[in-house]
Amino acid sequence: MESVPITVPLLGFTEAYEKGGPDYDKHCYQYASSSYPEGLIQPKYIIYPRGDDEVIKAIQYAKVNKVAVAIRTGGHQYSGASSTCGNNIQLDLSNTYDDLRWENTECTLVTVGISYSLRVFHDKLAAKQRFVPHGQCSHVHLGGHVQTGGYGQLGRSFGLLADHVQKIRIITADGEPREIRRAIEKDKDGQPIEIHTNEEEKDLFFAVLGGSPGNFGVVTHVTIRVHRDEDHPHSCGLKIFYPYDRDRLKRLLDVMVQKVNDSTFAADYDYCVTVLSGGSLFPISFSPNLDERILLEHPEIAGPDGFLLWPPMILVYAQWANLGGQNQQYDGGIFREIKQAGDEDLVLNGIERLLGTKVNDDTHHPLSELTGDWIFQNVREFEKPYIKRVFMSNSQPLQDGWTDFICDRIHEIQGNEDNGCDLSVQIQPFGGSNSEVYRNNDGSTAISWRDSNICCVIQVLDFVQRIAVFSGVHTTWTWIKNTTTILTTLMPSSGKQNMNGW
Repeated sequence: MESVPITVPLLGFTEAYEKGGPDYDKHCYQYASSSYPEGLIQPKYIIYPRGDDEVIKAIQYAKVNKVAVAIRTGGHQYSGASSTCGNNIQLDLSNTYDDLRWENTECTLVTVGISYSLRVFHDKLAAKQRFVPHGQCSHVHLGGHVQTGGYGQLGRSFGLLADHVQKIRIITADGEPREIRRAIEKDKDGQPIEIHTNEEEKDLFFAVLGGSPGNFGVVTHVTIRVHRDEDHPHSCGLKIFYPYDRDRLKRLLDVMVQKVNDSTFAADYDYCVTVLSGGSLFPISFSPNLDERILLEHPEIAGPDGFLLWPPMILVYAQWANLGGQNQQYDGGIFREIKQAGDEDLVLNGIERLLGTKVNDDTHHPLSELTGDWIFQNVREFEKPYIKRVFMSNSQPLQDGWTDFICDRIHEIQGNEDNGCDLSVQIQPFGGSNSEVYRNNDGSTAISWRDSNICCVIQVLDFVQRIAVFSGVHTTWTWIKNTTTILTTLMPSSGKQNMNGW
């Protein structure tokens, strides 16, 4: 086979960029670029396909030239896995498949292109009073998010976004578009039933959902079963901003651990605690790093931020999903415990104007509204390189001392303004016998860690350039190594798992 020649426009594509060529650097940039060694997230070509024909052409080019293909939709994969290096190519699908079609008159089944961001996708569902579980980062796109599970705030009550996928449209390595269907569905009693027996189709569906985005083909569309607000008429939530305090954090996490250790905890409840260092009104330093330069010089690439300034804080999300419908009575016990642990008198009143609508459980909030309230508006938490880890554990119960250790480690960064580091931590329970994350483990997807009781996402951000981070001499690297070592002891079944756009 002869190599596909480079033509004008580049490689014959409507829009493509070559390493070393005009505008390459800004199009190469993505969420993880500043946090990994130079050259690791630098494909030879970046291609923006205009549709199926150009996607198929790119696959053919890769086959003929024996190079790999990386797929990027939003570019938020925090390990940089949506990019590549060497002679390999990257397909950017951020605007390729941005269509949506309702499949039934009840508006409970929707086919959507994978180019949508979570914010846009949510808004389109909410316009019909519909919702589905998904993550909290506004600028994450559906393509990578759904293929890595789609973890988010509604996990215990509704499961993962991938659990709601009924059909996938994918272009495989032979250049053929095909549709693959979910083989296992739940009956009216919630029991799994097999709806088809095509083994190749079952295997591909299984592999795509959990097998890392782009490994088995280019996903273009997914058909998703969504939920109706009207089936949850008493749903309510809680969104509270507290000033950061180590002891307050400990009390809030103690409430969480109590529920984690109760295997029968009702699935209606989800609860998440986030800790954030303070945001700056002036995010550009005197000696700008890569993220700051992109924000300054190419705002169209960096993307819009919802807000910049906030104090060091603890952010609490919680909701009651009213899974039993009209006749189910609301018991706000855990919400009262959360408010007592956080101290209602110290709520950061007014900050919701910056960070989003304040939510209280004394009023019914439709779940299509709550899923929007949980969305974080910024492209990234801080304009800095980071080291990030995800820990998941199926320990039951969690070991004594877990909350003290977590709070002490967080306070080493959060309680010291002179260390040059910022912190973003998110802790959320997913387990229990009633949790839909656990109950949806029917073997139809490759999503792992279904039996996890708790998830802890730790991201440490640093002013220093990447060379200091990777030399292992800076506070950030030492802190994360020590935290990893001890957390693995306290969470003995824990592991690290890359999840796109949590």
